[in-house]
Amino acid sequence: MCLKVWALYCGALRKLGQKLLKKAAPVPRAYQKHELVREHGERQALEWLAEKLEMKSATSVSQQLRRLAGKSAIKKVPEDLKHFLEEAGVTNS
Repeated sequence: MCLKVWALYCGALRKLGQKLLKKAAPVPRAYQKHELVREHGERQALEWLAEKLEMKSATSVSQQLRRLAGKSAIKKVPEDLKHFLEEAGVTNS
């Protein structure tokens, strides 16, 4: 008896779920462009890079990317500003 009730319940629940999925609206663009959604995608990409580069974590990949971006950016600033940043301890050089 219990199994019959359970089977009826599962069948009804499945039908209800299918009905709700048909009514579900497509994901709006605002959601796709939301900060948390983009952050999640970036995190997944960094985790994938970490795995492929055999690094410990996505954080390590992110740190290396920031360092590279900083090194290339520091080459483009005027000498006076570069000297000031070095004295302030902002650069890695």
